[in-house]
Amino acid sequence: MLQCYCDYGHDTIVNYGTNCFKHVLGIDRINMIFMDVKNSINYSRFAPMQKASETLVMGRGTNADKCILLYTLVKNEGFDCSIYKVNVIDNSNTFISRTGKSVPWFYVGVDFFGMKIDFDPSFDRSFMWAAGITNKGMNKGYDLTGYKFNGGQNLFTLIGKPEQVTDDKVFKALDRNFNLALA
Repeated sequence: MLQCYCDYGHDTIVNYGTNCFKHVLGIDRINMIFMDVKNSINYSRFAPMQKASETLVMGRGTNADKCILLYTLVKNEGFDCSIYKVNVIDNSNTFISRTGKSVPWFYVGVDFFGMKIDFDPSFDRSFMWAAGITNKGMNKGYDLTGYKFNGGQNLFTLIGKPEQVTDDKVFKALDRNFNLALA
């Protein structure tokens, strides 16, 4: 599965979940984990691929790093979730790619008693404010199609259908090639 990057049993991951979210349950717990990963871990286009515990300790990560961390924390808390990949074009030619080429983008899908919720923790609150990005999903998951910039233009054009990530191959390829696609 996703063993290489999702270090579920690492003390940092276990202690973080146990200490930070023990006072809330259910969907509120998932939302708290999401908002914490989204806003406490800074978005960085150029960070190297990291394990979930490394992203948590370093306090910064790429879209893939932050999704791996969110997935690991939510899974560690016993919830049913998956990582999905979809190719996107950055319509701003600024925030994730300056080439106009499609690049892989990740998000975490949670199934909470039959209710499907998509969470994209990539852009932290400070980054969104500084970049002028908004999302209509505010506090309800941040669906990829909700990102807007420049007065309401869609930030992303989605290419193809999302695919569930079931092994580390996708991330291992990114580890070597992602920054080349951004150049």
